[in-house]
Amino acid sequence: MPPIRMLRRCDVSMRLSCDRIESKRFVLYRDVREPNAMVSEDATLGWLIAHVEVSGVRTLSAGTEEPVYFVSAWIELYRKEGEKRILIGNLSNFSPEVN
Repeated sequence: MPPIRMLRRCDVSMRLSCDRIESKRFVLYRDVREPNAMVSEDATLGWLIAHVEVSGVRTLSAGTEEPVYFVSAWIELYRKEGEKRILIGNLSNFSPEVN
């Protein structure tokens, strides 16, 4: 595996579909741990590791609202193709509380 170099901290947001985001109002979106973004020395691979705590409310189809709370951690893996970065892997989990 090629050596890796650390990138500067980047702002990270979850990859949620637009309809899922539009139905929620976030009150809290907090990094449980500092996001970690790295890229291989030859710049052909990159990855992101994130761990967040989220709370807010979501609007149901009937127009009523319900509270939303979760903790999620995920890893994304990207490959460089030409000038683009292509997502080639994603692993995530959700838990009901911060560990």
